[in-house]
Amino acid sequence: MYAPDMNLIMKLVWLLPFTLLIIASSNIIPPINIRAPVAEARALDSPINSPWSFLGQNQQNTWYSPQTIINNDNVAILKQVWSINLPKIDGTPVISDGIVYVTSALDGSRYGEYVGSIYAINESTGKLIWQDGPGAQTGLRFSTIAGIAVHNGNVFAATTDSYLVSLNANTGALNWKVPINAGLIVNPLATYVGPQGTPLVWDGKIIVSNVLGNSVARGFVRAFSESSGSLLWTFYTVPPSPMTSTNQDFYKKTWGKCTYCGGGDNWNVPAVDPGTGIIYFGTGNPSPYFNASQRSPSAEYLNLYTDSVIALNATNGQMIWYYQEVAGDVHDWDAGMPVQFFNTTINGVQTKVVGSAGKNGYYYLLNAATGALIWSAVDQFNLCYDIKQRGQVCFRTNWIS
Repeated sequence: MYAPDMNLIMKLVWLLPFTLLIIASSNIIPPINIRAPVAEARALDSPINSPWSFLGQNQQNTWYSPQTIINNDNVAILKQVWSINLPKIDGTPVISDGIVYVTSALDGSRYGEYVGSIYAINESTGKLIWQDGPGAQTGLRFSTIAGIAVHNGNVFAATTDSYLVSLNANTGALNWKVPINAGLIVNPLATYVGPQGTPLVWDGKIIVSNVLGNSVARGFVRAFSESSGSLLWTFYTVPPSPMTSTNQDFYKKTWGKCTYCGGGDNWNVPAVDPGTGIIYFGTGNPSPYFNASQRSPSAEYLNLYTDSVIALNATNGQMIWYYQEVAGDVHDWDAGMPVQFFNTTINGVQTKVVGSAGKNGYYYLLNAATGALIWSAVDQFNLCYDIKQRGQVCFRTNWIS
């Protein structure tokens, strides 16, 4: 009889309420490990049968699992092994060292309220190991939509009041808690609503951002020490408000003299090239959102580095390149999806690339070393149909028909 190893099974066939399925047949022939084309996008540093410890399975956001135990031949005979009832699952579950971690919003919470707890569940039995959140352990109000990352025996998460938190992965005990926004160079009126992107864990660093609460808030990405929570560096995606002719040099003077402007927040987890230590992430739209007259005296103002994919040196936070998907945005067309880093073959040559799906309906493939556009593709039913040289998006004239 072939009995699948519980520690090797890819256990991510999820149903609601929170349900785990595995193969439960006694006469299954072990599958042959055939290397599928999608394996080209596999994480460069992830072993076969690796856990799902991060939002996108790995730090490259490939969302690909190399498991082969669940396949086309046996997926129809999967059986439920256990289930657990939780109030409302917002984030993607992650698995590490036999424990499933999931964030769940408070019971009775309304849509858009992402306050809740972290649950640690035994992968084999479905039994609750620990819970942390309102009314339990630390009592922290975790951002359930942001999700969590697990690394080196610790869980990393963010709270709705903008703290970055490290917990013991086995017990939920607090290791450290630090304010994400402390010391930011921003307008005194700036507000933030809490991170909505999962922290990236890489090379002893936790890289995280925050989401803007008003038009003068300034987008940023920060790195903290994985062991202590101490701040290592900060990268700002837009100039400080009020914007003047003297504080925009790094942003190529692409904003007007604006008193109440901001934007460029990072909505999702960055990706990393494990060979170079370069991190990649997308940024949101400029603000005020739909009125460009305050921030752009003319159509030539790009409002850098909003609606862009940005590459940073993970060691010091210095920018290596950027690619702006939409210039001077007035439609809320963020580069808001998680970017992916992977290898692919272009003209017979293995090439490192970064993929980004924008809210304008385009998918962009960029050279990971230079940021040069390799190609872009758009859904034929999207309102957009062409990209101008500066990154501005044109409109269809026949979209109604």
